[in-house]
Amino acid sequence: MITALEGDIQHNQGVVSLNTSFISAKKSENNFEIICNDGNNFSINAKVLVNSSGLYSDITSKKIQPLDQKYNSPIYYAKGHYFKYSGPHPFHSLVYPLASEFSSGLHVGFDMGGQIRFGPDVTWVNVIDFSFDESLKDYFINSIHNYWPDMDPDKLQPDYVGIRPKLQNSNEKMKDFSILGAQDHGVDGLINLQGIESPGVTSCLAIGQYVAELV
Repeated sequence: MITALEGDIQHNQGVVSLNTSFISAKKSENNFEIICNDGNNFSINAKVLVNSSGLYSDITSKKIQPLDQKYNSPIYYAKGHYFKYSGPHPFHSLVYPLASEFSSGLHVGFDMGGQIRFGPDVTWVNVIDFSFDESLKDYFINSIHNYWPDMDPDKLQPDYVGIRPKLQNSNEKMKDFSILGAQDHGVDGLINLQGIESPGVTSCLAIGQYVAELV
């Protein structure tokens, strides 16, 4: 799907610029002057600027003028681990245990090859770090045994790690996505998206349509 979307962008004379850093943006009359760096600084003039930079959305927002920083929410990092299972199993569909305040639980999922995996957990971190904490295996074993007592721990192995950008910390209640347009912050042409975590991937096309309608 990502390849198809990239093709749509290029077909409509858009450009995908990889390995490019956002430096700053400043509103001047009806346009934003956007400075980026792909090894060299270059500028883009645009009527519309959409900040959808995920884990870095609060850092990006600080570099956009004249956005009032009271409309910039701090981002908190919720690290999630997944373990994969290499043996036979009884599952044929997704299984979600009872969710907590911050997580949908160590659910059963499938990768593109059909192999099952369990996760994610929620580990609050202060820095972006994708190293895998294998000491969590006992926690996963105990949680999975609640709904699959026959699971063989020896067949449970580390898979991968992700980090979700959340608008609340571990002491606050769950907050929904934040999508703010000019009617909210007063900067014409700026759409600011923050806290677009895991469900945002599933609903990305709907979010895109909503942003297009705001534009």
